[in-house]
Amino acid sequence: MANGYPQAPEAFPMFHTRGSFWLVYITLWTMAAMLLACQGYVGKIIYPEGPPVIQSSRLIAARPSTGANVKEISQRRPFSYYLLREAEVWYTRAALSPVALWIALRFRIRSKRWLRMLFVHLFTSTALSTAAVLIVSILRHWSEPDHLPFGSEVRRTISIHTATNFLVYWVLVGLVHVWHFYSDARQEELRSTRLREELAQARLTVLKAQLHPHFLFNALHSVAALLYEDPAAAEDLLLRLSLLLRTFLEDTHSQEISLRKELAILDWHLGIERIRFGDRLITNSDIETEALDCAVPHLILQTLVENAIRHGIGIHPGADEVNVQVRKIGNALQLEVTNSNSVLLLSSEEALRHGIGLSNIQSRLRELYKDQFSLALTSLVPRGVAVRVVLPFRKLTEETASAMGYTS
Repeated sequence: MANGYPQAPEAFPMFHTRGSFWLVYITLWTMAAMLLACQGYVGKIIYPEGPPVIQSSRLIAARPSTGANVKEISQRRPFSYYLLREAEVWYTRAALSPVALWIALRFRIRSKRWLRMLFVHLFTSTALSTAAVLIVSILRHWSEPDHLPFGSEVRRTISIHTATNFLVYWVLVGLVHVWHFYSDARQEELRSTRLREELAQARLTVLKAQLHPHFLFNALHSVAALLYEDPAAAEDLLLRLSLLLRTFLEDTHSQEISLRKELAILDWHLGIERIRFGDRLITNSDIETEALDCAVPHLILQTLVENAIRHGIGIHPGADEVNVQVRKIGNALQLEVTNSNSVLLLSSEEALRHGIGLSNIQSRLRELYKDQFSLALTSLVPRGVAVRVVLPFRKLTEETASAMGYTS
């Protein structure tokens, strides 16, 4: 805002810097001049001595004219005559219209100070109309061989063109304001979209950050358990843990990664769990090759597997078998993690509301995919629990990965 006046939005395109804009600009004004010239020329053919007028409630028709009269008048006033007269008017308006556009861009009629802005436009339209009348009067006074005296030409131009001059100005102002309103609405929509994305990103970052200490606590607990029983295994576990933590730190801002990279993280995690549980834990994976480059939420498999181990072999005696299956079904990607040594004591809905792991996953999926996902728990027979996640199938291209700040 300068001098208290609203400024043109930065988003308004700089059309005047393009040659094509000026070509279209001149073409439009030329078409207007051509149209009015054609109207004047045809009108003179129809009414050689002028159109009939109404006077004292009685129609006074023009005197009939023969074909010879029309031909004589047409020869005396060729089409170029009418085109020149209209070109003088419309090219003058074309020369003055950039001023109108600039004023319309700089002084917007808004709810605040609308009266002041309206006065500015009224003054400008009057000034430009006056300038147009003077310029056209001068051109016609010089160009027409049988011209009227300059004062008479000014009065005639005022009587014929003043209303149209004002109309042209206010049409241009209206078009600029329509663009303003469209641009403002577009900018507001983009700003709202950006704010929603930033809010969703902040929520996802918080949800994802909850997983790190949760996993770290379990891993350190395993290290403490093995420290005296098997120092070598504890050392190996710490090395694997350092690799995982480095990966977590590198991918702090990425909410989705390729399934291929997610499986690598899962393998490191399962290495830690195998050290912790030894021969009691058996893991299997069934991954479709076509799905390796698709996008999945970061740490989703690691969280599902950790949850399956914690609620299975983590609290129940005996061995456990954890299976990971990923396959493409139509336009969807299905992730399924099962174990064979746990029991679903609650309903699927209640289980999803309790605990950090599954409730966190559900919240992240809702932020990422809105309603285009499903998450369900089912009991297996004779024993075990399956967690199934269905996501939209989407390839993670190199461009997408670069935009997210990581490499798949």
